[in-house]
Amino acid sequence: MPKKYPSAFVSISFKKKDVKIRDFFKEIVSSFDIDPIIADKPRPIPPPKKIKDLISNSNFFIAVLLREKKISNNKWNSSDYVNHEIGI
Repeated sequence: MPKKYPSAFVSISFKKKDVKIRDFFKEIVSSFDIDPIIADKPRPIPPPKKIKDLISNSNFFIAVLLREKKISNNKWNSSDYVNHEIGI
C-alpha cells in the first residue's frame, strides 16, 4: 500500500485489552488520508532512537491517554511509554 501523506505518530498503549482502541484510532487517522505510524511493541527501556526518529519524521503527534493506574480517588495515570513519548 503506498504511503499516504502526511503521517501521524500515534502514541498509544500496547496492552492486549487496548487492541480495539488502537485499531479505532488507526482507522480515524486513516480516514483523514493521514498515514498512522504506530511503533512496534515497546521494550521495558526508555524509547529507542527508532521511536525518536518515527516521531521526528511524522507531521503530527497524537497521544492517546488511557486510564491505566489509579493513583487516588479521582486521579489516574496512563501508560509510562506514552508519557515518555510525549516528552520526546
